[in-house]
Amino acid sequence: MGLKKISFDNEGITTAFSFAKQAEAAAQDLAQQLLCSELGFVLFFCSAEYDLPALSKALEAEFFGVPLVGCTSAGEITSEGYARGCISAIGFDHRHFSIASVLIDEMERFSLYDAQELVENLISGAIVICGV
Repeated sequence: MGLKKISFDNEGITTAFSFAKQAEAAAQDLAQQLLCSELGFVLFFCSAEYDLPALSKALEAEFFGVPLVGCTSAGEITSEGYARGCISAIGFDHRHFSIASVLIDEMERFSLYDAQELVENLISGAIVICGV
């Protein structure tokens, strides 16, 4: 199955959402809406009602090689308006965006100095980001 042509807006962004309750079905639904050769990054917001370990595994499998970052939310914004119990996602076109992310462990010990140093290292390329 080849990647289909997704319609990014003029700024290189497209959105998707899924009301599927099972993690695998939701991940497949989002992948059908977002996956294309230009997809460089996906940011998602999901209901805490999902089985989060299963959702993580399913999203990683569906979006293999595409960096993913997300969090739980108290409600999700979709193209149909405010919703609850679903997943909303934003896809970024790699031709328009350069995105880096890094996991910050122990937020309670993460200082302003640490944040400044991390951002400087990300900008300079001193931190190598690996998708795992």
